[in-house]
Amino acid sequence: MFAFFLVYGSYKQVFINKLYRWELYGSAFNPPIPATLQPMILIVITLVASQAVLNLIADWNKEPEVHTDEPDQEEIEMLKRAVGQD
Repeated sequence: MFAFFLVYGSYKQVFINKLYRWELYGSAFNPPIPATLQPMILIVITLVASQAVLNLIADWNKEPEVHTDEPDQEEIEMLKRAVGQD
């Protein structure tokens, strides 16, 4: 929801004022940094938000995992070998 309102609120400033008018940096070199960087930021925010929603949907139907702190027999044997006790 945050990403949606961020893109919605800055669409006019970024795409119309920066990209379509091809705003330049204003230095002696005068590269088009605002015209290229700010739209890319909004595009990346949109992609990250859509990836988060897709991950939420994918994880929604998974069985819950139960984690215990007790080591199993294989871990105990591996620790014994690492310490030198057989």
